Amino acid sequence: MNKQTISINNPYVRPDVYGALAVPVYNNVAFEFEDAAEMADAFCNRIKAPDYARVENPTVPNDSLRRRFYTWLEANELNDPPLFSPIATIAAYTQGEDYRQQMLRYIEDNIRFVENYCREYLPKIKPWRPQASFLVWLDCRDLGLSHDALVDLFVNRAHLALNDGAVFGIGGSGFMRLNVGAPRSVLRQALNQLSNC
Repeated sequence: MNKQTISINNPYVRPDVYGALAVPVYNNVAFEFEDAAEMADAFCNRIKAPDYARVENPTVPNDSLRRRFYTWLEANELNDPPLFSPIATIAAYTQGEDYRQQMLRYIEDNIRFVENYCREYLPKIKPWRPQASFLVWLDCRDLGLSHDALVDLFVNRAHLALNDGAVFGIGGSGFMRLNVGAPRSVLRQALNQLSNC
């Protein structure tokens, strides 16, 4: 069976909004895994904040590899979460339901805001309502722009740093991904900048 390797590089791998692994280390470290499933199990559990990143509760079925991996985590002081992580987690699960409901309503209102704004001011851009997140896909195909021209419109002319859909594969061409987990004033400013281009 072929072994697969993952490297964790200095200073850290920058996380995206979903919480990609961000581990501050002082030199390059590589782990070999028996297969991709073993690697995924090892790295699927992690916290999201880059400033407090730790590898939390990785499951490594191979005894030898698990010992090496946990020894490395401990040596680099990455085996324990920061002090406030467990406190915040307990508070969120025991006292955060009202906040969660408020946040969900706010996100829903932001999604509606983007839909209404695009309908009125950017009719060639059609937002796709997310099913379970705060990321809205903007279907820009009716603009008739090439990939480079679309990126130029958003980045260089509107000065927006959205995710280019093409990086997610062929089906993402002509789309930009907008994070609506933000104050409405920020969304309004971003969409105004786009509509003024």
